[in-house]
Amino acid sequence: MMNIENLENYPLIEQYLGDYVRQLYSTSPDAGHLGETRFYNIFSRGEPEKLEKRLQHTHNTEAFQNIFREIGNIRDPNELDRRLIDAWAEIRVIDQLICEKFIDIRKERPTVDFTARYASQLYAVQVTRISKETQCSDLPTGRVDEIDIQAGEQIGKYFWDPLASKNSQLKKISSEYVRRIVLVTTTYRLQDSLNRHIACRQIRNSILNLVDRHFDEVQWLLDGGDNAIFWVETESEVRVRCIADWIDERTLLHKKDYDNCYWREIDLESVLPAYV
Repeated sequence: MMNIENLENYPLIEQYLGDYVRQLYSTSPDAGHLGETRFYNIFSRGEPEKLEKRLQHTHNTEAFQNIFREIGNIRDPNELDRRLIDAWAEIRVIDQLICEKFIDIRKERPTVDFTARYASQLYAVQVTRISKETQCSDLPTGRVDEIDIQAGEQIGKYFWDPLASKNSQLKKISSEYVRRIVLVTTTYRLQDSLNRHIACRQIRNSILNLVDRHFDEVQWLLDGGDNAIFWVETESEVRVRCIADWIDERTLLHKKDYDNCYWREIDLESVLPAYV
């Protein structure tokens, strides 16, 4: 658990976040552990080792340095808290891009959040952190068809507006870029395998329900490290495919390797978690 006394155990957290942490802590000195207060999401539910490792992966990139230049010297604690949580989401995205072997990752403003290159292909990346909490159950029980309907409605509402908003922001991006929307979530309710599968089906439905699509891919980054990518295929008819890198379902061979992606295609037609 992260607290004000053991920041020195995490040298990169200390270097880049230490002053901000102390500033926030000074506004609520009785809180004890930072992981239980405003920085709950920043420190990945009380696991600062995850943040330290992500900082190791990302802190030498130009995009990372620009994120902290944008934060600047904020004095209002609520605004600082919001900006740091947004920064955590963007660091999560940079870390994922590095994992996927992207290079030339750059923080951009105001058109998109990042540009990057995969081999010879340019990417434009628009990021949104979904801060609200979904109303679905942490661990759903009951008949599968009923869960799919009830949880699906709540989870669909959770993703629809952020996806539609980012879609409109990509309208003017040049066709030379692959346009990717990244949805970053921090709710553990969607870590359950059934909720996670329903979420993938609902993201697919949200993509198909858009009248005009101005993106080529959607990526969903879960707080625990999992992620999924949705490809929009339009050759004969609009079709959405999804590949996922669920850490909890990796083969034994790759169980301890968190620095690479091991994709499998999700069966979006199945009401139960399944692969194609």
